[in-house]
Amino acid sequence: MHTAHVRWLAEHQTLAAVLQTVKQLALQIALEPRADDLRATRALLVYLADYPQRVHHRREETELFARLRGRDAALDAVLDRLRSEHDDSLATVLRVAHQLNRVEFGGASERERYRADVDRVVADWYAHIEREEREVFPAAERLLGNADWQAIAEALAQERDPLHGLPPDAPFDELLKQIVRIAPV
Repeated sequence: MHTAHVRWLAEHQTLAAVLQTVKQLALQIALEPRADDLRATRALLVYLADYPQRVHHRREETELFARLRGRDAALDAVLDRLRSEHDDSLATVLRVAHQLNRVEFGGASERERYRADVDRVVADWYAHIEREEREVFPAAERLLGNADWQAIAEALAQERDPLHGLPPDAPFDELLKQIVRIAPV
């Protein structure tokens, strides 16, 4: 398995952990919306809105998907679906964030609606990650050559996931620090 492949798997694990935390907090919020849980959830949603859009999905599309396009028609259809899901992910996170705001001003029905929507959104993200790992990554290992993997590794070295460490001036460093401070243990 190539280093870039391992890095994407690590980023997927980070995203899954963030999603799981959002889901756990949604359960708590549905029972009793506490200010600390709302604040922690907002920080996690900022991460889910910004990091995948600005870094993770962009790199998957430009560094991996672009190199795979045209090599297998069935894979191209999967890449099209994944790209569409990437395009929709920000709107999905913003919708969840808006529903979280409604929780603060609504009753129990708003809290339950929020929890149910978080469950659906998290399930959709998990399915997306699984599609990439089950269909795209094995195809990439099979279809890409060493020069492709080297170019991908060099591009990935330019930006890293804040939950895996960043230089001090990285754009997501402060967000990570806030999430660690306020997220429940």
